[in-house]
Amino acid sequence: MRRSSNPDMPFPGAAPPTDATAKRGLVVGAFAECYLFGAVVANLFDWELKPVWDYANLTAHGDYWQVNAFLDGGWTARARGYLTLLGATYLTASLQTVSSVKIPQSLTFTGYTTLGGATTGANPFKIWEGPCFIKDFAAMAPMALFEQEINVIGSGNPTTIA
Repeated sequence: MRRSSNPDMPFPGAAPPTDATAKRGLVVGAFAECYLFGAVVANLFDWELKPVWDYANLTAHGDYWQVNAFLDGGWTARARGYLTLLGATYLTASLQTVSSVKIPQSLTFTGYTTLGGATTGANPFKIWEGPCFIKDFAAMAPMALFEQEINVIGSGNPTTIA
């Protein structure tokens, strides 16, 4: 990746400029959380989000360019972080028994940014929030705090997109 020769590019995490004619500001992702029944079960410090959309090709005979129509959308997220005491049992708590079969219950995934909060003292700002199901899970204990990595798949429309 090439370094930018543009002197207007701020450092990551820098407070937004006060100049009203500023060209751009960088958004810094702060952390994410997973909730089960309103309680935080995972504090996540490394996360990524991937919205996906599907389209149908409506190109007709004689068209030179593809014509696409939106079909549906979805999202997935991957996050890594420390396990909370409450979250230590969230894998079993996120399963409910229906006719002696364990099926997953919906969690809420929320991703935040500081948007200069470290320098201004502002509260974190939600970038993304939506219902999801756990797709898979990994646990690590690298001679430190117990860490986890989870992959979730969205379940319906996100409630917050910033």
